[in-house]
Amino acid sequence: MIRPLVGNPPTVGVYATIDPRTYPVPDIPEGSVKAQQMPVVMNRLDKVVKLVESITMYDGTKLKVVKGSVPVGGPRDAAIVQKEFESAGVSIVINSMCTWSMGWETSFFGHPEWITAYEAMNGTAWPGAVLLNSKRASATAHRNPVFCIYPPDVEDMDPSAPLHPESIKRITQFVKSASAIAIMRGKSYASIGHVSMGIAGSELVSDILAQWFGMKHVHVDQLELYMRLQKGMFDKAEAKKASEWFFKSFKGRIDPAKKRTTAQIKKLVDDYLIPMTLIIRDIMRGNDVIEDEERSQGLNALFGGTAGQRYWTDWLPNFDFPEAINSSTFDWNGIRPPIVHATENDYLNGMGMMWAVLLTGFSGLFADLRTYWSPKKIRDAMGIDIESIAPTGFLHLINSGPAALDWATDPSLTPDEKRMESAIKGTVWEPASLGYFPGDGLSTHFVTPGNLPITMIRFNRIGTDLTVSVIEGHTIDLPEKVAEYVRMRTDPTWPDTFVVADCIDTFDVMSRGIDPNHVSAAIGHIGEEVLTMSAMLRIPVDYHNIEECRIFRPTLWTRLGGDRETCKVLGPLYA
Repeated sequence: MIRPLVGNPPTVGVYATIDPRTYPVPDIPEGSVKAQQMPVVMNRLDKVVKLVESITMYDGTKLKVVKGSVPVGGPRDAAIVQKEFESAGVSIVINSMCTWSMGWETSFFGHPEWITAYEAMNGTAWPGAVLLNSKRASATAHRNPVFCIYPPDVEDMDPSAPLHPESIKRITQFVKSASAIAIMRGKSYASIGHVSMGIAGSELVSDILAQWFGMKHVHVDQLELYMRLQKGMFDKAEAKKASEWFFKSFKGRIDPAKKRTTAQIKKLVDDYLIPMTLIIRDIMRGNDVIEDEERSQGLNALFGGTAGQRYWTDWLPNFDFPEAINSSTFDWNGIRPPIVHATENDYLNGMGMMWAVLLTGFSGLFADLRTYWSPKKIRDAMGIDIESIAPTGFLHLINSGPAALDWATDPSLTPDEKRMESAIKGTVWEPASLGYFPGDGLSTHFVTPGNLPITMIRFNRIGTDLTVSVIEGHTIDLPEKVAEYVRMRTDPTWPDTFVVADCIDTFDVMSRGIDPNHVSAAIGHIGEEVLTMSAMLRIPVDYHNIEECRIFRPTLWTRLGGDRETCKVLGPLYA
């Protein structure tokens, strides 16, 4: 059984601020300003705490939430709550405000890595929003990026009234993004192999992972994988279970054209593909079954990649099967979180896949940004007009063999077991193209359904600097003749996803929006969350199509003149 990842769970500290004045006031029945405000302040705090407690992480587990024991009215109160948060391992902080308080004196010092939000009530009786503005200005003065949450409508003082929908939306967005960052911190990227075919994304730079993401790079030569294969260093019982599941589940959809004999396929799967899949997991996460104590530990890798081409694949089966299975949300053990596995060791694209998983709980797609097709070219070649479904053309996303199987179906299908069944039925396993992969293998072929909202994500390295490109779009269903024509121009054994960008010219994405040959994609329009996470890590966004009204960043970005300038001034979060 693979071992769980080691690391502090994302922990959210939520506290309230209050006006500290306790001297008697004749006109106040409760006796003092603080006493009058206490029920309202704590009531709102409880609402925020309850909301955060309802938010789940990518794997379905609840967040750990710590509630400040006292409302903070001054420096001593702040120190008490800060100590509580430190003891609990807090990494995310939300300050809830209904009233005036002592501004910066109620903030925490000494923890620049704590990702912080100020949440304020929009009320007329007490100036919670005024306090938010005051604390925001102080944060800006100290170059401390803070996310500010404030509803557009004046709220009633009714204690039974729920939080405003805008507050709920932004708190949820903030917590999901910040918890994703906390999950990454201190984990590893398992680089199995070296640079693949001169691809820049697989030229791994340790400082990129360390300074921008708080992660470590751990390198393992592919000889380690080969050694474990030769010595049978994997769970034989699980391999048997996996083989039975694979041949039963995909019956009739494994090499349907009979390019190999049944015995050849059986030997390929049982001797190589399933053991490789298990060994890669064991290298990343560890496994109690392995007798070698050192190797049983694993690398505590949140995600990883294999170089494959060409030092491995020129003579051994490729990694299409392990990459597709590991990166999916299910296998022979049922539903599980994806174990992200990047093709060709492209860790920057693997990072995009990882963000997709952390923000949605669904698998990320790894693909070549293969081709842009214009409506004119399709019309000239096929005599078919596609302008109604792709007015600015479409992108052909197709990886050279593997992709997470979830992308063969509609992700909204419930329960998860029904979605898994649909993904299995939508997938065909084809023998590898021997021109690319002399060592053979099994590639995944499917067509992603149309009308799915997606977000493409690509990290770009410029020296030791980093940027990210974010494009929202949707998948399309091409007429079958068109899909077949496009497919045959590339490779019919590989997985197809046809995409149109939203609100911008799709050709622009191909020509300048995405630089590398690889791109990752998430199900859903999560561009605003990706931009929020990028701001938290101070990664500038170099290209995006997210509407301005959806972008959620600290106002420090406005004060410093925009995204690029702010990220330059602040520098990487972990530098």
